Amino acid sequence: MKIKKLSNLIRKVQLHENVNLDDLRAEISKLPLKNHHFELTDIRAIKNERGSLYQVTYFNPDLLNEILMLISSAGIDRKSAANQNMSHNHKVDGSFLLIRHAKSHPQVVTIDVTGEFFSPVKQSQIAVVVENRQIFLFANRFKEFLIKHTDVPVDETTDFIFGAGNELPNSYHAKFLQSYDHLYLCLDMDLGGLMIANNLISTLKQSNITFVQPHDIKSRLEAVRIRREHDYLLGVSNFISIAHPVLKPYAQLIRSMGCTLEQESFL
Repeated sequence: MKIKKLSNLIRKVQLHENVNLDDLRAEISKLPLKNHHFELTDIRAIKNERGSLYQVTYFNPDLLNEILMLISSAGIDRKSAANQNMSHNHKVDGSFLLIRHAKSHPQVVTIDVTGEFFSPVKQSQIAVVVENRQIFLFANRFKEFLIKHTDVPVDETTDFIFGAGNELPNSYHAKFLQSYDHLYLCLDMDLGGLMIANNLISTLKQSNITFVQPHDIKSRLEAVRIRREHDYLLGVSNFISIAHPVLKPYAQLIRSMGCTLEQESFL
């Protein structure tokens, strides 16, 4: 349940503004209401002749009161929202990333809500960013792969940073990631990896960022026997229209070959 979305919809209803009726009903149907079982008849509305939105003409007052009470008690941060088991509607008050050198034990970089960070290790000028636990755990083997199959200038002091998938572009991480002269994004050769890279490039606008795949990625994709489904490749095509220019060739390669590849294959 996204309490902010629900709150905005209810505010529009109270202001007699047009709303997306399907969205309104969908959000209410997710609510763990204590005293009211939601029925479609609880809300009546008239469709706007000029569009797809609706003007709500009737909203069951008992239902509305319970929703308003729920919204008002949802809290303003994770701590206050936890009183109603809705802490997930708010960001955590800080973040962390794992960091290591290829042969050293992983350490934790802690980051507060302002983006200020503390790193327990002396940072290098460049960092290799990965999203795969297996890769991070075997960073030394991955370093050898990068030396052999890419142009990433890794050495014994290069920082390897782990962030789980879509958590990487978290705005809290920006100041820490921008402290490097160059970031090398070593992510899966798939739509998810490309989207994470695209989000990071958009977030870290002034940073030097390189999306990394091995020189022989085309032949590696040719060896993949399972083709991605039509809807997936359609999603890749849609991504190409909004992708950063440096990522478009990789997305076009996935679309033309119909295959993707996981990072773990590089070990």
